[in-house]
Amino acid sequence: MVFSSWSLWRPQCGGSMTDFSGVILSPGFAGNYQSSLDCSWRVRLPIGFGIHLQFLNFSTEPVHDYLEVRSGNLETGTVIDRFSGPAVPDALFSTTHETTLFFHSDYSQNKPGFHVVYQGEGRGPGALCQSSGRSIRQLGVRLQTAGDEE
Repeated sequence: MVFSSWSLWRPQCGGSMTDFSGVILSPGFAGNYQSSLDCSWRVRLPIGFGIHLQFLNFSTEPVHDYLEVRSGNLETGTVIDRFSGPAVPDALFSTTHETTLFFHSDYSQNKPGFHVVYQGEGRGPGALCQSSGRSIRQLGVRLQTAGDEE
């Protein structure tokens, strides 16, 4: 008998990851997330590694529900960006070895949420990496595809 691991496993509200690559899904993905959630996922790698985030899917209630990415921990880390609405965010590279994703949903509309893939990279500031055959440059802690307008 063959079991699908997806049917036996539901995305959790938060967690702590130390693997060099992984997947972060909003609770309930690929269905809609629940109301009134506050979830945080912490990715912690050895010092000297940064964390590349690639957003494969993203859809939250605009303004009221959001995913915040922090360089460091939830309490004291610097906010890299906050995402809300239907647009899939561009890739990000956090230069620190610890990155936290914080998801908040309010009491009203629920959407599918997000599917994020992370990958540890032993690269320093100003490094170049390849993603889908396109060069990505680090600009501060935000990434932008080479040739995009600032």
